[in-house]
Amino acid sequence: MAEACSCCVSVKCNLQAIPKEVCISMLLQFSLNSAEARRLLAAGFWRWPVVTGAGRVILCRSTTAATLLVHRWPEFPWQSFVAGIVARDGVTVQRQPAAEAVVRDQSWVQQPLGEITDLSSDDLIIKSANAYDGQWAGVLLGHRAGFGTMGRIYPELERSGKAAGCAAKVISPMLSEKLLPAGSLRESGYPDLALGWPSRFLVFRPDRIFDEGDALRELGANKVRIVSRGASHDGHSVTTYHVAVDDEAAPSLLAAVDAVKGAQPLAFAVGPALAGDDGGSWRDSR
Repeated sequence: MAEACSCCVSVKCNLQAIPKEVCISMLLQFSLNSAEARRLLAAGFWRWPVVTGAGRVILCRSTTAATLLVHRWPEFPWQSFVAGIVARDGVTVQRQPAAEAVVRDQSWVQQPLGEITDLSSDDLIIKSANAYDGQWAGVLLGHRAGFGTMGRIYPELERSGKAAGCAAKVISPMLSEKLLPAGSLRESGYPDLALGWPSRFLVFRPDRIFDEGDALRELGANKVRIVSRGASHDGHSVTTYHVAVDDEAAPSLLAAVDAVKGAQPLAFAVGPALAGDDGGSWRDSR
């Protein structure tokens, strides 16, 4: 039998002693809605060595990126820091979005991504998406020709239709509520013809994906498992987690979870949902 840890052999039970390599000191269960999960994502994101060791962190507009910034700098002007939002009545597009946010050391400035000409592998571009399958991410495009933010990140997109050519590393912070089964997404390029006509859904492969599991590990968790996901009885998207954590790390992790409970969604200034001539019907719209 494998060696058992002291906590397993010190109690009397009818189970065999649990091998040390799979034994856990404490198992936590908690549930978070989307707004709370984004705040937790932010708490772990800014601790992540990939982020703390970067030269510059360039955040592109999105509800998730706005939350990352507001978590660290509550005064950040987030109201127009979004390109599009999936609302109850459809997809909306921000007609006058703000410039990207460039974080260096302990401060930020807003600068359009297109004006940054010295990107290098030391820099991170933070671009969230609408869905991911663990390796690939899919994003709904707000630009009619498909070469808006994604075109500025990936110069090859306009030249060859492939999401390639970025000098920086691309990181996609994602909520696990957007997780699809492994292998669901395939590189599409632009335009995506999977349905028989050009659509504004671009599948790309970021250098890394960062979700709540990664955030929880940065906050002290050993293992993270999603055990429930879906709509709550009051209509919120809710995810339930089982988290294995050492005794000494449990108080700080629980404090981080408690700190995000009750978080409210950021209220962005957005236009009406796309419809017809605005791109709600995308057949042959390139």
